[in-house]
Amino acid sequence: METKRMKDAVNKIEMPSDMKKQILENCYAEIERNNYGMKQLFRKPAFALPVLVLCLSLVGFTTVAAAGKLSGFFKDITNPFGTVTGTEYLDATDEIEISVDCDSDQMKIELVFVNPDTAPYNELDSITISDWKIENSQGKVVMKNGEVKMSAIENGKAVLTMSLDSLPEGSYKFIVNELTGSKKADSPLKISGTWIVSFEK
Repeated sequence: METKRMKDAVNKIEMPSDMKKQILENCYAEIERNNYGMKQLFRKPAFALPVLVLCLSLVGFTTVAAAGKLSGFFKDITNPFGTVTGTEYLDATDEIEISVDCDSDQMKIELVFVNPDTAPYNELDSITISDWKIENSQGKVVMKNGEVKMSAIENGKAVLTMSLDSLPEGSYKFIVNELTGSKKADSPLKISGTWIVSFEK
């Protein structure tokens, strides 16, 4: 019942519907990450709005309101028993810029960190693309999740290469949903977002 109050409060804020949805998802993730009990949290109606305000603050609502962008956040990875087994970084779409350049049968992919001096980007040595696909002009997937070698990060950017020798000439979309960053002695960090780049071959 009270979760509905939280949704209604967000829906009254004037912003795109997809942004409202993302804020709600971030709220729930933050509540879970901080080990709040949803039933206990919303047992009294008076708790709904303060918790909503807290959540919006935690996920960077100020940034959203001022710049129209969502901030990424860390989330623990747990096994079925609730034990933390790692960490991932979600909603990084607005924090990394991806561009491509096709030269014959090879595509150069440039990743640029918008704020390279902030976590997690200032902690990474190298990065790769771990979940991606290429769609043709009809929306059909013509390539997907082939291996892309890790590339070193220098001055807040990295350049990766991908072979396109099996791809005929035409118009395409390169869609990326996950990157994987690495640092010596640390576990790889999954970085999720949605990046869509159109290109011609």
